[in-house]
Amino acid sequence: MFQIIRARAENDGVKDALLTRSLRVLMGKQNLTKS
Repeated sequence: MFQIIRARAENDGVKDALLTRSLRVLMGKQNLTKS
C-alpha cells in the first residue's frame, strides 16, 4: 500500500499502475473467498 503512495509521489506511473493492479487482484481474491 505504501509503495503505491510512494510511486505516486515520485510520479512513477508504471510502478503505480502495476502495484494498484496487483492490489486489486489481491482484494478480488479476498472478496471471492468471503462470499
